[in-house]
Amino acid sequence: MSTNDKTCNKRYEPAPVRLDDGQSVFYRVEELKACGVHGGLFHATASPHGKRPVATDSLGSLFGKMEEVGGTMELGMEAAWVAPCVLRVRVFEGADAPPRKLPLLLTELETLTEVESSEGEAPLSCLRFMGEKRGFQTIEAPTAFTELRGPELTARVYRNPYRLEIFTHDGRTVCGVDGPERNAFVQNDDPGLARVRSAADDRALFTTAFDLAPDEAIYGYGERFRDFGTRRDDHLLWQRDALGTTTERSYKNVPFFVSSRGYGVFVNTVGAVHAAIGTRTATKHVLCVDDDVLEYFIIYGPQLTDVLERYTALTGKAPVPPFWSFGAWFSRCTYTSADQVRGIVDKFRERDIGVDVVNLDPGWMDPADWVCDLQFNEQGFPDPAAFIRELRERGVRVCLWQLPYIAQRSKLYAKLEAQGAFASGSPFAETVIDYSKPEAVATLREEFLRLFKLGAAVIKTDFGEEAPAEGRYSGAPGRFMHNLYPFLYNQAVFNYTREATGDGIVWARSAWAGSQRFPIHWGGDATSDYPNLASQLYGALNLGMSGFTYWSSDIAGITGVATPELYVRWAQFGVFNTHMRFHSGYPVEPWEYGEEAEAAVRDWIDLRYRLLPYLYAQAHQASGRGLPMMRPLVLMHQDDPHVRSLGDQFYLGEDVLVAPLLEPGGSRRVYLPAGGWYELLTARRHESRGEWIEWRGNLRDYPVFVRAGAIIPLGPSRRHTGEAPDGPVTLLYYPGPAGQTAFVEPDDHVEIRHQPVKEGVEIAIGARRPGRPWALMAVSAAAVAACPGCLGPLLPAFPVTLLAGHEACQISVAFS
Repeated sequence: MSTNDKTCNKRYEPAPVRLDDGQSVFYRVEELKACGVHGGLFHATASPHGKRPVATDSLGSLFGKMEEVGGTMELGMEAAWVAPCVLRVRVFEGADAPPRKLPLLLTELETLTEVESSEGEAPLSCLRFMGEKRGFQTIEAPTAFTELRGPELTARVYRNPYRLEIFTHDGRTVCGVDGPERNAFVQNDDPGLARVRSAADDRALFTTAFDLAPDEAIYGYGERFRDFGTRRDDHLLWQRDALGTTTERSYKNVPFFVSSRGYGVFVNTVGAVHAAIGTRTATKHVLCVDDDVLEYFIIYGPQLTDVLERYTALTGKAPVPPFWSFGAWFSRCTYTSADQVRGIVDKFRERDIGVDVVNLDPGWMDPADWVCDLQFNEQGFPDPAAFIRELRERGVRVCLWQLPYIAQRSKLYAKLEAQGAFASGSPFAETVIDYSKPEAVATLREEFLRLFKLGAAVIKTDFGEEAPAEGRYSGAPGRFMHNLYPFLYNQAVFNYTREATGDGIVWARSAWAGSQRFPIHWGGDATSDYPNLASQLYGALNLGMSGFTYWSSDIAGITGVATPELYVRWAQFGVFNTHMRFHSGYPVEPWEYGEEAEAAVRDWIDLRYRLLPYLYAQAHQASGRGLPMMRPLVLMHQDDPHVRSLGDQFYLGEDVLVAPLLEPGGSRRVYLPAGGWYELLTARRHESRGEWIEWRGNLRDYPVFVRAGAIIPLGPSRRHTGEAPDGPVTLLYYPGPAGQTAFVEPDDHVEIRHQPVKEGVEIAIGARRPGRPWALMAVSAAAVAACPGCLGPLLPAFPVTLLAGHEACQISVAFS
């Protein structure tokens, strides 16, 4: 295109405004004029280039140029189908993309061979300068394009002006990317595909812009605390110690989003990303990416579950954590001695309250300061091996806190420094373990293996968000290592743990794309109040839509003292998190909150243990597909407009719907998607066409609903997961459509199918481990009886059909 042509893709005298909030060097260009002036905004045209014409390029590559007034910058672009519903796009300076060594993708991807390339021309909406008095006007300009037709979708690349469109073979548009300015005043609010240089350090960064429909909602980008189902918002993906859970700051940033329109985009980068979702212009979702290459994957569903499955096929699915991890965890910041912990475990057992894990925060090391030396302090823990062994004999495992920043006064510092295990470049960097350096990883391995030999079961990988960008590291420049650091840090400790114990698990706070491969993650430092409880839920659902299967919160909040009511409500919410941990800077054990709260929480923890077979079965299903266990309603009811931005309810697995109480009092509005629903605690049935109901209850009640047609496998009451089961496995059947489920424990996996028949149901049960009979309980309004304690203190009683055998069987049950 001529630099004097004001047709189609020309940008005209935009105002000098930053593209972001000052955290990177993205600037909007002041004006497009002086030749050779840094700070220029380069825009793209795509056209055949050099000796590699598009039509004969087996990789489906397109090459073009970025132009500025008075000069040119050569820009290469590659677009290739790497899976039937996944298009990879790369944009870079020069004719060839530089090599990429990011660990976020599981494997090097192959380009599909069954792709047809063709040329054509079609009208494209552009702006044309019509004269000084008429200004810019919208026209439909004939524009040449190249099409890459894959097995299921077609990518069309318009060349001058550049625009990318993806559509189905029947012509339905999936998404549109970049293209000419649409605002006739040409203020450059939509920068499109552009290259930006900083006058300060000559760094170059990319922008790209996705079409944004008026009714479109955007999910993901990691653990965003402010809302769910974003329509207009800005996100800066830059690791930060959020110091709270109610702001844009996030411990877990993931350059991946999902659109309610049935597609997702993963930006394969560890650089800073600024996402402006309808804020610069209502019609565009603009990305600014601090990287030497712009590489992204457009992932089509059309079901949102398909998008997540395909994204996690690229970046990894979470393994199922060990069965014991699904029990109750308790922690304070901090326990300081073995005797203190023994006394607390005594109370749990005396009061018949379940507990599986005790987390020891910094007090297991230096009791006065957070100096991490990975050594038990001798005053509080004189014989740590005996202490941990004693707890394990009582069914309690130990989790040990640490952090990746080692103070120079730590006894561990000199040893690590001698191995060159720290970053460099600033005083703080010289205390940060360089997990990109193989020697550092090997040295830390020996330290952690020593702790596992003492009996530790899991490590709390706290922090990791503040690796200094000015630091120098072995594996990448500081500006890239800053975001990559949580991935490498948690990967290393996860691998140490699995090597020593056989269990793949950490208890992590920080994350980047791909970190779902190292579960479990918790929601950071929430304050003890209801608004923080709500924001924790938003964070969980957004993280789930970012490819993470497992999540937990600090029940009661880390700062401040929860009221007894809030303590109970947070515990009830925690029962339906994938993992359940009580943690605070203040005493967090149930008896600290009064008799009424203690009694309620004891019963809810008992229900948690009874639900373990359901939880563990759902964990296997979710991990296998790369889906979150805590699912926003839009993931299950994508076509229901009422749930597009509904973020205060969620599914736990496929069958249980939870509506947390996020304000004081015992009432709230609950949305029930179309179908039949049973209240878990009362067995009351609701028939919904997609409606809101008013729910009310007391402190022991909680709005939890079971989908009609579900079978919920319940285990016996237990005080920890290692306790030998006593009693039958209960299949709690909620009459409704045909379906299937599974009962899963470490030594048992049974498939169960059911089919409604006239006046009853037929249920086929697979063979299971000998010695434990079934108990089938069919729920119906007419059959509910007042029999307290039949299913535990919270659940009502139902007529019972007891199956003494354990072999595979098929039974018929008639309802009266």
